[in-house]
Amino acid sequence: MTDSAEGIVLASADKRDVTVALTRAVRPFGDEVIDVGVTARGPDLLATVWVRTLDGDGLPHFLEDLTRDFRGWAGVRHWRSFEGSLAVRAEHAGRRIRLQVELTATDADGAWRVTVPLEVEPGEGLAALARGVAALLW
Repeated sequence: MTDSAEGIVLASADKRDVTVALTRAVRPFGDEVIDVGVTARGPDLLATVWVRTLDGDGLPHFLEDLTRDFRGWAGVRHWRSFEGSLAVRAEHAGRRIRLQVELTATDADGAWRVTVPLEVEPGEGLAALARGVAALLW
């Protein structure tokens, strides 16, 4: 994961050319509503969606819970933004955590959905992601 003034970029541990970037969050109404741009990139892929959340919709807590359970868990864990434009599935796979990041939107061309597979290292790699997302959204 890389962190900058513009936001954070998460690259897959197994495919460095596959990334998901979250841009600096904005509060358009000065209240708990937070908008954040999310861009998925990969070979032959570029998809961007604006995600509206209420104080992050618990994404930082979801990632913190994954970090806390870095030694493993059974099954798949899910998180979804309240408007459904961003969803994350997490599965512990031994020495890696497999994330499926799904972007969904409706635009002039109709509805579309993109799912990006990412692998992250449990432990410090995941903890850095959780801290970065918390800093971005709070």
